[in-house]
This record gives sequence, C-alpha cells and structure tokens, in this order.
Amino acid sequence: MEVKVDFSIVAHCHPSDIWEKFSRIEEWKDHTEIFGEAGWVHGDPWAHHSRFFIEMIKPEREDFEVVVLKSAKAQEVVLLSHGGGLAGEQWISIEPQGPDDTAIRTSIAVVGVKPELASKLRTRLNTIFNFWFGGLAAEAERHCSAIAL
Repeated sequence: MEVKVDFSIVAHCHPSDIWEKFSRIEEWKDHTEIFGEAGWVHGDPWAHHSRFFIEMIKPEREDFEVVVLKSAKAQEVVLLSHGGGLAGEQWISIEPQGPDDTAIRTSIAVVGVKPELASKLRTRLNTIFNFWFGGLAAEAERHCSAIAL
C-alpha cells in the first residue's frame, strides 16, 4: 500500500537562508531532536545520484539511506529514502513568499506499507515533518537575523 503526506511551513527569511541550513545534513541534528548522525557516503553533496545516510532517533530509532534524484539547489530537491522495510520518494521545495517569507513544502509517497499501519505512518510522518521543518525554519530565521545584525 502507498501512503502520501503533504506538509508545509512558512519561515520568515530568504530562501537562501533555508538552503544554507538545509544543505548541511550533518547539522540537522543541531536544530531538531528527531535526527542523529548523518553524512554523505557517495558522490558530491546534492549531486544527482549522490547518497547520504541519516539516523532517525525519534519517534523511533531507524537508519535511512537516501539517494538524491534531483537537486535544483535552493529551490527543489527530490529524495528516495530506504529504511525499516519501506521506501519513499520525497519532494521538498523552497518557495519565496514575498520579500521576507519562504514556504518549505514537502510531499512524500511511501510504499511497502501494511494497510493496518497506514494511519499510524501518516501521523508519524506529520510529526517528523513538524519537528524537521519547524526546526529548519527556526534555525534559518536565526541565521537570517544574525546576518542582518
């Protein structure tokens, strides 16, 4: 069964501030409590077919290998993630919303889901995205404020 989830949040900063923080996967653990260690294992960061690993520590511990399918830096990234017996294709976009705001949008389709676990996975993904992208937005806003000073 396939499970789809969409999520978005607005940050009060420029898209380049979002990309500055998003592009450093090794630092994701510094602005959200759901991730542990992460690092690039193949190819140049954000290049087509490059790969990284990431450790998710909340809500449940799981390791993921992620392949970059597309990267239009500071605009859109498409990732293919494998972990826990599931695979998911995730689209992440960084979209200007006027001079001082940026929307972070993500859409994921996960396959290999048992029908009886679909509702639980949707809830889990929304929780993960809230922490992940909420933390990213807050960190990018701090970065933007530090540059403005």
